Amino acid sequence: MAQPDHPEPEPQPAHHQSPDRGALLNRWRQLDNVDPDKIIGPDVFDWLVDIAEDIEDRHELAEVLAEDDFVPWEEAKAELGLD
Repeated sequence: MAQPDHPEPEPQPAHHQSPDRGALLNRWRQLDNVDPDKIIGPDVFDWLVDIAEDIEDRHELAEVLAEDDFVPWEEAKAELGLD
């Protein structure tokens, strides 16, 4: 059996296939009409905000530690009168 000049590409999983432009536009229009309160509830939203704030705090702490430009906690407590 003769082999083709260009082998056919292997099929990709569905999540790797690019949807056509029309399908994307239709999906975008559907999302445009969605009420955000119906996507997630307020408790989940608050939980996500808490996680995002924690990530930001950890990122800022990592930057400060990398710069080695911080006041040790014991000194900060003494300055604030928390001893």
